[in-house]
Formats: sequence, structure tokens, C-alpha cells
Amino acid sequence: MAQEPCIVGVGSVYLDIILEVPYYPEEDSKLRTEKVDKRRGGNSPNTLVVLSQLFQEKGRGSCHFMGSLANPENRDNNKHGINMGCCMKTDKEDPPTSYIVSTSRGSRTIINHNPLPDIDLAHFKSVYPNYQFSWVHCEGRNIEAVHGILTHLMQLGRNIITSVEIERPEELRPGITQLQDKADVVFYSKIFAQSCGFEEPLAFLKSRKAYCKPSVIAFCTWGSRGAAAYQPSKELLLQENAYPLAEVVDSVGAGDTFNAGVIYGLSFDLTLQNTLKLACKVASLKCARLGFSNLGKDMSSDL
Repeated sequence: MAQEPCIVGVGSVYLDIILEVPYYPEEDSKLRTEKVDKRRGGNSPNTLVVLSQLFQEKGRGSCHFMGSLANPENRDNNKHGINMGCCMKTDKEDPPTSYIVSTSRGSRTIINHNPLPDIDLAHFKSVYPNYQFSWVHCEGRNIEAVHGILTHLMQLGRNIITSVEIERPEELRPGITQLQDKADVVFYSKIFAQSCGFEEPLAFLKSRKAYCKPSVIAFCTWGSRGAAAYQPSKELLLQENAYPLAEVVDSVGAGDTFNAGVIYGLSFDLTLQNTLKLACKVASLKCARLGFSNLGKDMSSDL
């Protein structure tokens, strides 16, 4: 990519309240949490926080967030070097909140509440001309607006990369499968692949050829088994193991971190194999720590 990387993530920013417990509680029972951690969350914001660190180590690239914003959230994302200028500001003080129950076995149960309005296509169109974005990354939610944004960018025909997350199954997020053929890069989850009847990522990705753009680059993460990538136009089908760790400390946001690694690699024209390796490594390193601190520094020799 000749253009200086300028990435915008479209989605929602949350206040994550993570409750660490030894096991998931039964209904109508009482359980003491071992630890409570509060941090900024949301798929796109997490991805941008990691991507901003990688760009800072490289000395090139900028990150922008587009979504509704409650007042307290502005400070935290600015701290991470993310431009918030294209957000839709609100006068609400209470941010979207996500309660995450994380057990010692590694399982996570998420309950969230979002009182803010989602951005729409009209807001995107009003903001987009003011920036020289090289990549627009969308969460796979707010389906009507995301479908409109991706379709609008296709119609403009500009040299810009688009990506979308396909995480929730169609029955839980109706219409999400309509986004598959609208983006240049598609990030699939293990849960979505399993909802399609697959128990390994390679066969699943090959099945997506009929649903995506001919030029698509598709990825599918598979937890401790790493991730896979598929570029049908070049007949590339690759799988990479997760980076070995002594202990998994915190897996919240690992998929978002993987996405950051992919966006970084493809923005700087790394091969698909090297992009996949980089993304798997940074996602694994994230699992070895609480939050996302110092990931850029720990990846500096790989950038």
C-alpha cells in the first residue's frame, strides 16, 4: 500500500467490567469474584489500541474511531493515540457497558448494554470526505448501516480497503451474512464457522468462496489452534499455530488483537503468510497479559 496507512474503525466503545470467578455460577446462587477489572472495550476500539501501538513502533500510520461517544470515553481513547474527530458526540454521561464473566477454565460470558445510538450511513457520508482513509474496518453489528457503508464505498470505486467482522451466527444476528460479499477482507470467528457446520478453519474458509468477493482475503481464528487465511484469487490456503505461551492470563480482546495484526501486515504489503504469522503472534502475546499494554514494544522486532 503506497498511501500512508490511515485506518478508521467503525463500531462501539464499551466500558468492560470483567469479573474473574473460579467457575460460572448456577442460577439463583451467590459467588464471590476473585478480581474485578475495568477497562475500555469494544471490538473496533480494542483493534485500534493495538494497531496504534504497532504504528508507533513503525513510525508510520494513524488510527481513527467512528461511533457514538459518551463523554467519559473520549479521554481514554485519546490517551492511546486514536483520533476521535469523526465520532458522533452525545450528551450522555453513561457509556455502553459490558459485563464479562471470565472463569478459571478460560470461558467467557458477556452481558452488555448500549444506551447510545448507532451511527448511520448519513453520518459516515458527512465525515468520510474530510479524511484520507486507506482502510475502513467495520464491526459486524448495526447491520443496515454497515451494509450501507460498505456498499457506498464499493460504489465510490476509490483505492481503499474495507474489512468486516463476521462473528455472530445468522440466527443471532440476522442479516450478518449479507456483509460477506461487501468487504475486501473478512474476519470470521470459530463460532460462526461452527454454526455453518464446520469443525476446522480450512474447510470452512474454502466454503466461503461462493459467498465473498472473488478478490477477498478471508481469515478465521480458532482459539488455541491459531488461525487460517484464504485468498482464492491466488489459490492460497494457509494455517498458522498460536504462539506458544506458558500461561493464558487474559484472552479478552484476543480476536480484536489478531485483526489489528492483519490490518498492519496488509497495510505494509507483507505476504499473506507473514501477515498471518504476525497476527497470530501478537494475539498470543496479548493472551499472556492483562489488557493491551506494551504489545507494540514486544512486537517491535517483528515489524
